[in-house]
Amino acid sequence: MRQKVGDFFQDHYPALTPFVETQARTDFKAARAYAISLLDIHDAATGARAGRPPIQYEALKRSALILAVTAWESFVEDTVQQQLEFQLNLAASPSSVQSVFNRVANEWLSSDEPKRLTDKLINWTGDSWKNFVRASLTAKLEKFHTPNTENVESLIERYLGHKAISKSWSWQGVSNIKAKKELDALIKVRGRAVHRGMRMHPMSQPEKTMKRQTVVHALNLIYNLVDSTEKALNIAPKIVPTQPPPPEG
Repeated sequence: MRQKVGDFFQDHYPALTPFVETQARTDFKAARAYAISLLDIHDAATGARAGRPPIQYEALKRSALILAVTAWESFVEDTVQQQLEFQLNLAASPSSVQSVFNRVANEWLSSDEPKRLTDKLINWTGDSWKNFVRASLTAKLEKFHTPNTENVESLIERYLGHKAISKSWSWQGVSNIKAKKELDALIKVRGRAVHRGMRMHPMSQPEKTMKRQTVVHALNLIYNLVDSTEKALNIAPKIVPTQPPPPEG
């Protein structure tokens, strides 16, 4: 259950309510909490006072924003890996995951290495074709470093068969168009924070300071992106019904 507590959206369930969630979501929440803890340290050190804090605390905000985007990137990767593996384990034949099978097989056939020899084709027999799909995803994830709208959509469509996942990125007060725009802007801010350190030379163009609200907004944005993505994929957290106690006697 999505709820805003203080500055941040988070999952909230009544006490003692049993629920299940994906491994990817559990790990995302832990990674996001790590980023929030840096912001808490920043607030404690600065007294959360208005105005520009001492420059040494800028690193806490920049690091928190970088960790926020990393949490989102890891969630996307973990979700695709875990959901694809779930589909592969259930697949009795390639037709069960026809879309991803066709893409991987076409790539394999179109590469320069001769593959139509019997000793090569035999690797696709039985359930061995699943290993080619897994290897394809592994190779793709090694190059997945920019989790913007285009790249996330491409990865999810390619391996999970869900087209235009960003159309589901909407929540109260935020349309999917605004969500996509804000995500792509956040990825660019992350890029500047990663690739540009503080510059103190008088001839250098100074870097803009990171506003606390920018970090808070990023942490809430990625939470809502995760929440809406899981709903679209039908893997959102679910409350587990409890069985009534058996009648006495």
